[in-house]
Amino acid sequence: MEITTPPPKNIDPLQPPIPEEGRLPTLLEAMIPVLFMMVALVTGIFFLETSPHIPLLVSVMVAALVALRLGYTWSRIEKGMLDAVRLALQAILILMVIGTIIASWIAAGIVPT
Repeated sequence: MEITTPPPKNIDPLQPPIPEEGRLPTLLEAMIPVLFMMVALVTGIFFLETSPHIPLLVSVMVAALVALRLGYTWSRIEKGMLDAVRLALQAILILMVIGTIIASWIAAGIVPT
């Protein structure tokens, strides 16, 4: 009895990954969340004079709706969001440590203000 391994789904690093569920978006479908985010940020910041947090949150909702329309499950969308946060967390922590060090230098009088 011979054991064979299945061939890899996508071995070319220049090609987009083949989704396990859902389908890849068209150019227009991929641009909808980006364009909505730009319009929402400009409208929220310049015309409504609000902080950018609410327009960004609404833009995340629009991106999730587009992903649901493409056939992705909510658990897959949630896993993608958590993976993105996990990747960015290291850089965020480094910036927080640098900010803390600089703040302590300013408080100690090492850096003139």
